[in-house]
Amino acid sequence: MEIKVLGCYGGMDFEYHLTSFLIDNSFAIDAGAITDALSFRQQHAITDLLITHSHMDHTSALPFLIDNIYGNQKRPLRIYGHEEVLRNIREHIFNEVSWPDFTRIPSPEKPTIEYVELPVGEAHEVNGYEVTPVWVNHIVPTTGLIVTHEGRSWINSSDTADTDELW
Repeated sequence: MEIKVLGCYGGMDFEYHLTSFLIDNSFAIDAGAITDALSFRQQHAITDLLITHSHMDHTSALPFLIDNIYGNQKRPLRIYGHEEVLRNIREHIFNEVSWPDFTRIPSPEKPTIEYVELPVGEAHEVNGYEVTPVWVNHIVPTTGLIVTHEGRSWINSSDTADTDELW
């Protein structure tokens, strides 16, 4: 499992990027810097994206990623998250005001993105990885992640203070 840190900061400038990770070139976690750190070709290789929470440092590049991949994919980009995270993305980003609703573009039958809810505390298969979201302490609903693949695991605590469930 190759994990690339595309950004890990809550602020940004030309040297420091917002939070995003890329696993084995096709599975991304959070979308703060995904378009700043990856070429168009690399962005098109992403098939699955998990969002830990709805703060801008984890979602700000999401609209531009969708715009960049539009029309160049064989299936919709799957965006995973807890139901509250996905609701916030639908209501505050892809709401036809801030950005178009790409679950209906180019058509409802052939969308650019699809949302996949990941209930917390359960293991889920995502792009060949076992992903277990775990609640962490943050001001908005946020999940840390335990990602396992081929006997190796990686824990992403997202934004958190002390969190008994993850520790």
